[in-house]
Amino acid sequence: MVSIIWNYTGLSAQQMGARITSVSERSLTTTVNDIEHIESQTQAGIAIIKVYLQPNANIATAIAQVVSISQAQLRGLPPGITPPLIIK
Repeated sequence: MVSIIWNYTGLSAQQMGARITSVSERSLTTTVNDIEHIESQTQAGIAIIKVYLQPNANIATAIAQVVSISQAQLRGLPPGITPPLIIK
């Protein structure tokens, strides 16, 4: 599993879900290999996305792919947002 934690103060849970969580989930499904399923939880100012991988998945490759798409995604997100925390 790889966890992605986005933090951006000033947005409500609904805004975080619409502007960050859903965009991130969609981009992950087309970029990261061997995804089993994705779960997310969104609160005011924070979004936690858990990417569950297939048992035979290469975790290093998955983390590299998550980092890559997260960096690319920053351009379309609200100004001043920082890159997410990505945890194995």
